[in-house]
Amino acid sequence: LSEVVKRTKAPEIHPFNNDHVITGQATVAKELLEDVPKLDAILTPVGGGGLLSGTLLATHYFSPSTKVIAGEPEGADDTYRSLQSGKIEASQANTIADGLLTSLGDKTFP
Repeated sequence: LSEVVKRTKAPEIHPFNNDHVITGQATVAKELLEDVPKLDAILTPVGGGGLLSGTLLATHYFSPSTKVIAGEPEGADDTYRSLQSGKIEASQANTIADGLLTSLGDKTFP
């Protein structure tokens, strides 16, 4: 990726640890809450945390009583471990699923 960025002078946009990406991901929850306005909870997968961050932000704004629950496989529980330790823990997933090989970023962890 860095070679392409250097060669084309294109801006690098991180796939999840980016304010604009997180804002875009928030539209998923916003649209869901527009369609089903009185949800008790939203279950959201978490890899790098972009979708979860956007979901939390939109839900907090549009439906503060709705609970957001993050889900990740037991063997790829870096988010759970990060919350327990108070710092970003690396993914230890043994998988070919790219989304599980990511760890939280400095924007998505808080």
